[in-house]
Amino acid sequence: MSIPTVNQLAQTLATEIGESTSNANYIATVEEWIKECVDEIGDAKRWNYLYSIGPLNTVASTRTYNLTVAFQQEIAARFTDGSGILTATTKDKIINTGEKLETTGKPNWWYPEAYDITNEKLTLGLYYTPDAVYALEFFGFLIQQELTTSSKLPFPRNFIRVLKDGVRAKIREDDKNFQGAQLSRAAFKRGISELVSATLYGGEVSRLGYSDLSNTSGSNRLVRLPPDHFHN
Repeated sequence: MSIPTVNQLAQTLATEIGESTSNANYIATVEEWIKECVDEIGDAKRWNYLYSIGPLNTVASTRTYNLTVAFQQEIAARFTDGSGILTATTKDKIINTGEKLETTGKPNWWYPEAYDITNEKLTLGLYYTPDAVYALEFFGFLIQQELTTSSKLPFPRNFIRVLKDGVRAKIREDDKNFQGAQLSRAAFKRGISELVSATLYGGEVSRLGYSDLSNTSGSNRLVRLPPDHFHN
């Protein structure tokens, strides 16, 4: 059985309570409740289903780049040839050390340069400014994309049972069945907690601290990921 779309799940839940699937206004309302519950699940954890890789090939003498994927948070970056990784820092820390952003060489650090709110894409800077073509990969968690009526639900099948409880709580509250709504809401919250605890889907990855350039030296400044990152 395939993952349902937002509309398909809305029709399934409407049928459960005897509501006609031809009632377009009601189906649209349930779809909005589904989206709200998807967002609530998404906010509970940095889920592995949102973990992705963004490739980037540098251009000689070009300092800033737009990633092709919409990350909500980048957690690591590496050279694909295995020659090292890049450390997260900030633009002001580089400037405050008296370094010139335009200095060329093999990049050791990356930093946020700007954020395109409309397209939800990060522009990042590299230091040193690349002196050649380097193949890089950025690892991070994607922004949950806005769902439409025809969007497939964005997570594994196990999540759908939990999602249904959240939507049922809203349906029952709308029907003034407050006791039933309370029970469904409790099941929804309990289901999220169980998913959070399941290492197959969860596994918290700590936010990387920014490198202090003034206290490091050489080209082997590495970001250390927490050990549990590798056990998800």
